[in-house]
Amino acid sequence: MSNLNGRLHKLERQYAREAEAAEERTLTAPEIAERRALERASYSEKLELWRYHEAEDEAAYLKLWEEVLHREAPTLAADVRVHRDLLWRELSALEEQWDEEGRRHSTSYSDPAYWNLRNAEVNRMHALQLGLTEVIEDEAEVMRIIETVINSDTTVTEIWHIVGRT
Repeated sequence: MSNLNGRLHKLERQYAREAEAAEERTLTAPEIAERRALERASYSEKLELWRYHEAEDEAAYLKLWEEVLHREAPTLAADVRVHRDLLWRELSALEEQWDEEGRRHSTSYSDPAYWNLRNAEVNRMHALQLGLTEVIEDEAEVMRIIETVINSDTTVTEIWHIVGRT
């Protein structure tokens, strides 16, 4: 009878591995990396992530999630870092608003503020992904930077310096 139980346990483990492998085949590579990162996270990290999620503390959640994800997928963690940055989020939101207003169809001569904004948004994202700059969470600093960026007298070189891509 013990031999039969041993074989049943072996078949159950094999079935569980096959079911997990079949499920992973339906996931994208980022989803698999996220799942593995969460599996590797400590119990206290998982608990903190859950607490931040329940408290709707997005800043703390994203900061810890970036740290956990970095161990498994540094590139995905860099994307989380970008989304943590208040400056990038504000630049992106303003760009989207101006796109809806039709400013995308302008030229750098007819609407330099729009093209400065686009330049700043893309370069801020790259600077954050490459770790060239720190995340900004101060609203006053973000507003000051945006005012400088959309000033039509601001040069491309100045924008690169402002957003951290020197």
